Amino acid sequence: MKKRRTLEEVKQLVNDGDVHAFYVSREWKDKRIEILNRDHYECQRCKGNYVVESKPIKRIKIKRAKYVHHIIPMKDCFELALDDDNLVSLCFECHEIVEGRDGTWKKFKYKKKLTKEMW
Repeated sequence: MKKRRTLEEVKQLVNDGDVHAFYVSREWKDKRIEILNRDHYECQRCKGNYVVESKPIKRIKIKRAKYVHHIIPMKDCFELALDDDNLVSLCFECHEIVEGRDGTWKKFKYKKKLTKEMW
């Protein structure tokens, strides 16, 4: 059976660049569910409760949240990584926009594999 890491051990891994260790920790998984329940699985940006400067939103339908976003990034302040006031529920689209990846995921297309030689 694998030994559970302490938050201090996880913090050190995050500081070393291994954020995956945090996102697979029991503490994060429990906190994520807690925040999604707090926000009723509703995207807080779609709902208008989380405003990002310079990125306004015009949405009539509130989307289902699947992501919990760190307002102040973990790399900047690990102590706030599990703080309720630093966490907000977002849908995929809003999370991509807030993280600065807005629109690029829509442009990505898979190329069909060549199944026969084409000359």
